[in-house]
Formats: sequence, C-alpha cells, structure tokens
Amino acid sequence: MSNLTPLETLQNQFLCRLLKLPPCMSNASIRLELQIPSLVTTIWKQVFNYWLAAWHRLPDHYLFQGLWRDEYTNPWSSKIHAKLLSIGISPSDSLKIDLAIAKRLIGQRMDDIEFQINHSLGGGVCSPQYFGIVPSGRIPSYLSSLYSISHRLTFTSARFNVFPSNVRRHRFSKGSVSPLCECDKKS
Repeated sequence: MSNLTPLETLQNQFLCRLLKLPPCMSNASIRLELQIPSLVTTIWKQVFNYWLAAWHRLPDHYLFQGLWRDEYTNPWSSKIHAKLLSIGISPSDSLKIDLAIAKRLIGQRMDDIEFQINHSLGGGVCSPQYFGIVPSGRIPSYLSSLYSISHRLTFTSARFNVFPSNVRRHRFSKGSVSPLCECDKKS
C-alpha cells in the first residue's frame, strides 16, 4: 500500500476544524476519541472484504475457475497474504471458515491493532488520556446526547485540554491573555 500520510494529514486538519481543536492536535488522539479508524485500516478492510468475497463466492463462475488454474502470481495476492500474516491471521485458515466469520475476525483484529497503535501514539498533554479518560469501545455519549453545538465543542475542548487560556487561567481577572495550546504553546 502506498504512503497515505498526505491523506491522513488532510483528515487530521478536517477533524481539527470540525471539532475546533488546534492544528497541533495528534490524529491518533482524535481518532481514539471519535472511534474513527485510520485511512490505511479502512482501505485494508475493504481489500480483505473484496479478496474474501472473491475467494468464497466466485469459484462457481467460469472466469474465476480459469483464474484458479492460472500460473501467474499476482503481486496483490502476496501483499494480502503478507498483511494477513502480519496481523496474525493465516490466509488459508481465513479461506476455510465462513465468509461472515472471516470478515468479522479480520475486522476485529485490525480494529484491535488500530486501537493499540492509537493508544500508544495518542497520549500527551492535549489528549483525553492525559486526564485518565480511558477510551471505551464506542463514540463518547456527549457527541450525540448534547444538542447544542456550543456545548459539544466546549465538552470537546475540555476533554482535549485546549480551552483558551482566558477561560482556563484568567477567567475572573481583568487581564487578557492570548489563547495558547498546552502542548506546544501555539495559538
């Protein structure tokens, strides 16, 4: 799979603007909070679903039977096999079990690996983990239960520790301090 860093950066910028978070916020911490998989994980899940569906459903068709007998080794097949082995799943065993079970098994394994990666990368001062908020397996309830956009954004700012400094430190003082992000003191 080619390098998807520019798309991940674009996703991070979009999510930061959507949640009104500073641009220095890590993509992993945002994905943990919103329970959004990375683009690489999403693409690999689609590749595996297509590959499994092709192997499980198409052996009865004449074209696919011809492909079975073809001597050409497809480079994608070796990449898929290598990726399955890297996540700890045997390609031959995934073809022997039921299609729905295989999709669920591979999807769950990829979600677990994604969670572990995001959990290790998503820490820091501007992260809900910094306050001991452990991500559950689902989207936080404040994103769906609070109907006011300003309340949702305030809750998000509090969980990510990115309140403007005026609100956080100098709420009742007469002076005005420019809002700074805690993680790298950028406005």
